[in-house]
Amino acid sequence: APSAESADELAHSLGIEQRLDEWVIRLRMWMGRGILEPLVDRLHANRTARERTLAIEQTAQAQGWQAQQQLQQQQQAVHREREMIEGYLRVPGYIPQGMEYVECRVEELAEGGCLSRFRWDSGGRWKGEDWTSDLPSDSQIVAHLFGTFMNYHLPPSGSPSGDRSVFLSRFMMAHPEKPDRAQAPVVLYQARLHPPHFKVILEGKTIWEANPGHNNVFCALVLFLYAVKTRLHGILEGVIIDGPSFNLGGILAQQRT
Repeated sequence: APSAESADELAHSLGIEQRLDEWVIRLRMWMGRGILEPLVDRLHANRTARERTLAIEQTAQAQGWQAQQQLQQQQQAVHREREMIEGYLRVPGYIPQGMEYVECRVEELAEGGCLSRFRWDSGGRWKGEDWTSDLPSDSQIVAHLFGTFMNYHLPPSGSPSGDRSVFLSRFMMAHPEKPDRAQAPVVLYQARLHPPHFKVILEGKTIWEANPGHNNVFCALVLFLYAVKTRLHGILEGVIIDGPSFNLGGILAQQRT
């Protein structure tokens, strides 16, 4: 069973016990500014664009072939953007029934910065009812948002299909799956669904326990980033995590920002 003692011992052995809380706050701020707020902006822009194309559709046929072709191009662009957005909404185990809820919850979590409405072991009201475990918890949503963001910023796999799920398929895993060394040297592992609990597993065997409870998913994500920085020289799939692609450098910075 996860315990605060084992998490505290790990932080002490790594020499990060004095910095962990600050790193968690920075990560929460980064999640708000770097993922949630831009995602909500994209959602709103995509809805507006879809409404616009629907309105144009009413008149395009009367305006001739060129207008219809322009409309088709706009519709394709709107559809491609919606597909990208839906990557963030497809929390494993809750597709497709949970996607509408996740979309609504993302908008709520983006309010106020630093994920002030975050509930680690539950979520928000939905269709006039209290949250139930038929819906993903906020911790699951946060982990999936992080994983999807990384997916979109890592190069596609070398497979013929150019698979874009390299992060979600290699660096994230949930019980009862078992990580192995060949899969990835560092894995963000969901060890329990309810209440949610995440930890980090190195080389398929070494467990880095994260504090249980309210900040567990953020602690686990910070430990994941720390493992990449210290064990993988700060490089994930050939991309420097401190670089502009991820803009993660400030989270684990030594100095206060």
